[in-house]
Formats: sequence, C-alpha cells, structure tokens
Amino acid sequence: ATNDGRSKDSPINIEKLTTYLKNTLNSKNTYGYYDRAYTNYVLALNNPNSVSLASLESLINASKDFAVNAYVGLAALEIEKVNPEAKKIVEKVKTYLLQFMRPDTRTVDITDPLNSSTYYTIYDEKTEFLALATNFLVQLNPEDEIVTKLIYTLLKNQSKHSCHCWYTPY
Repeated sequence: ATNDGRSKDSPINIEKLTTYLKNTLNSKNTYGYYDRAYTNYVLALNNPNSVSLASLESLINASKDFAVNAYVGLAALEIEKVNPEAKKIVEKVKTYLLQFMRPDTRTVDITDPLNSSTYYTIYDEKTEFLALATNFLVQLNPEDEIVTKLIYTLLKNQSKHSCHCWYTPY
C-alpha cells in the first residue's frame, strides 16, 4: 500500500470490497461451495441485506460439507439481525451441525460428514470444524453446555496439532 502512495493506516473501502465480492460470486467462474459460503459470510458481515436467503438455501442443499454449512449459518445469523426470515436457515444449519457432534463429559467429537478432505486449510480440518461450530453455536446461545465442551476440545486439539517450525541452519 505504501508503494502506491497510500498510508498504512488507510481504511479498507468496504463498498469496493463488497462490489468485488458480489461480482465474483455472480461471475461464470464461480468458486466452489466453500468459497461461496465464506464470501457470503463476509458480505453478510459488511451488509446483511446484500446476501440473498435463496443463495444460502442453495448452498445448504448443494453441499453437505460441515464448514460450508457453518459459514452459511454464520451468514444467516448476521442476516437475521435485519431479516427474521433467516431464522429458518439458522435452525436448519444448527440441526445439521449438531447431528455430527457427539459430546461426552468434557469434549465433543465431530465426524466429518464427507469423511474426506475437501479443501486445504492452515489447520487440520477438525480444528476448523471445531472453531466454526463454536463460533456459530456461541452466537446462538453462549450458555449452552456444548459451547464449553467445544471450546475445551478446540483448545485441546490446537495444542495437540500446533505447528512447531524452527529454522535449522545447515
């Protein structure tokens, strides 16, 4: 940014970002389900009226991916603040996600509904699933017992899979 003559502190132009994301979603070279769900979530965070409920419904119907459905749920939670009809999608996502969670006394085990790696993330997919489920469910009800178990499981999983990258000179 500084090479282009802009200040490091210059704000992001949300309107241009939103336009770019909408155009990308509407282009013929549309992303996969995961990218579309994440993009809808980002759009909903910036302007809940910019995401159609029909596009979220189509993602739910088209993809059984845990992360896709979690992002759809997070987008629907943002939209619900201005459009109560989004509650139907929120409930549908909640039901979908909970069917893959098996809580025990302290933790929650999550089964990948696709039982395969569908995309690549910095963390293993289980960490992402746990983080997305926690984010979604804590917004629904922070006092829910499963939220505490998800947080404990997420922290346990992250410490088990943390990246230990040290520079070793040859």
